[in-house]
Amino acid sequence: MSKTLHPPLRFAVSSMLLSCLLWCAGLPRASAQTGFEESIAAQAEALRGDDAEARNTAITYLRTLPREALPAIEARLFSARRVRPTLDEANTALTAFRRATGSRRADDLADIADGVSTVLSTTRDRATVKMAEPLLLLRSLEAMQAHEASMMMPQVFRLDGEAWRMESRRVTIRLGDDVAAAAIRARSDSDNSEGRAWARWTTERLGLDAPGTLVQRLSPAQMSEVLRAFGDTHTLAAIPVVASFVDADHRRVRESARDALRAYHQNGIWVARETFRIRLGEDADAQWGWERTLNALYQGLDAERAEHVRAALGDALAATERGELEEAERLLHAALVRSPELADEEAARLYARLGDGHLADGETTRRAPDATQSRLLFQRAIMLAPSSSDAARWRAEVLHLDALADLSRGILDADSFESAAAETSCTRCVETYARIAPQRALPEPSHRAWALGAAAILFALLGLLMLPLWGRSAPPKAPMSPELQPGDTLA
Repeated sequence: MSKTLHPPLRFAVSSMLLSCLLWCAGLPRASAQTGFEESIAAQAEALRGDDAEARNTAITYLRTLPREALPAIEARLFSARRVRPTLDEANTALTAFRRATGSRRADDLADIADGVSTVLSTTRDRATVKMAEPLLLLRSLEAMQAHEASMMMPQVFRLDGEAWRMESRRVTIRLGDDVAAAAIRARSDSDNSEGRAWARWTTERLGLDAPGTLVQRLSPAQMSEVLRAFGDTHTLAAIPVVASFVDADHRRVRESARDALRAYHQNGIWVARETFRIRLGEDADAQWGWERTLNALYQGLDAERAEHVRAALGDALAATERGELEEAERLLHAALVRSPELADEEAARLYARLGDGHLADGETTRRAPDATQSRLLFQRAIMLAPSSSDAARWRAEVLHLDALADLSRGILDADSFESAAAETSCTRCVETYARIAPQRALPEPSHRAWALGAAAILFALLGLLMLPLWGRSAPPKAPMSPELQPGDTLA
């Protein structure tokens, strides 16, 4: 019987397999958020069930969702707005959650979500469950520590009006400046009165109406989001603060400030001209509009920044030639921290020269005292200019230093030494491999002999197992009828 499938059957099987592959390839992208939405819905339904273990599993799931679930959470909060408990029912449920934690004061800072499990063990009516779910989702949003998650919190507060008033304030107290940008944006949300109420309280609590004081205590990530929020909401009182960061050392802050100042459009022209005069020492053309003024301002600031980096590179090079390696490294690092986007091959080559300088003592048989620093410098050179004509040599240096580190611990990595030596421009690599090559030529019976021996034993065992099969004769053919001989025919 032929082992080949019949053509029509083969075509059908191939078509099925191809369809399955195409379906599977599109499945993760198409159903990722659908999966989160279905899981959230299923776990929310489990909150009202009688199975205590399933309820607690659902509570844990709903309060620990990852950032990837944000679109699904947003969709769930939107659908939850359709049918809500009465204000009295909402207040009763949230109060029960708080009291289950042992709190007896409405303004306590207790995490009322900790009381959900206790309350649901005895009370699982519709209102209680409908208040438990958004409370748990709010905890997921808090734990994400992301601006996108903070901006979604007012969608929880709007569900049941004043019932969320105290809980929204507890969120601000817990998260502090992490919600500053979200509150700035919520102040302008005309469709969410409870979100605006939270934003007003948060504005007073965090001093958001004094942006000059606010930005002094923010981290770069927080400041970046706050500056963008000021621009997006056209907060006029914040224009001078936004303009003061258009030349900030931190790239993310600088870009956010520039984008925010652009967002003010014509309202920011006066501060743009003032910044132009103060920072560049000349007046902007009065005939320019706001956009051209900002373009000229940013170009002038970037030109000054580039000149600063060029000067720092020159100073670092001079220090390197004097043998002042630590001073050269300090100058170079300070320049590139301020303007990492201006780093180029010149800076990379200087980092490599510093790496060479740390190994100038020629110690290649063991790891030199400054080899760790040298390795870091070569890695920085590779990161700044991975396509440089010298990058292969820098990579060989890193591989060589790693192999030396292993050798200092009694481990001979001959393959790494050989790979490094293949880059002939790395003279240290070539010299070291020339010394260790004779050791590599020595017989290594331990690994190879054991491998060959194991293979021989395996084949011997397979041979023994196959002997019965080899000795078995083929099944006899059916005997030919004695009345018929070859060439005969039936009468």
